[in-house]
Amino acid sequence: MEGSEKFIRESEMNAIADNQIDLSDIPEITDFSRGHFRNRKPVKKPVCTFPYTTNDKVMRQK
Repeated sequence: MEGSEKFIRESEMNAIADNQIDLSDIPEITDFSRGHFRNRKPVKKPVCTFPYTTNDKVMRQK
């Protein structure tokens, strides 16, 4: 593990600060009509089923 910790430590020391990153050449997104979420399919939730017998029905009424 020491090798990976050393790599992370060195990477963090050599990283550019967030305020020094130049974002001026990236165009601003103003039109979201063709965005990623337009074609998103909803997540299907699993349906939990169990056998429901008359004995269960009687037990729930008590």
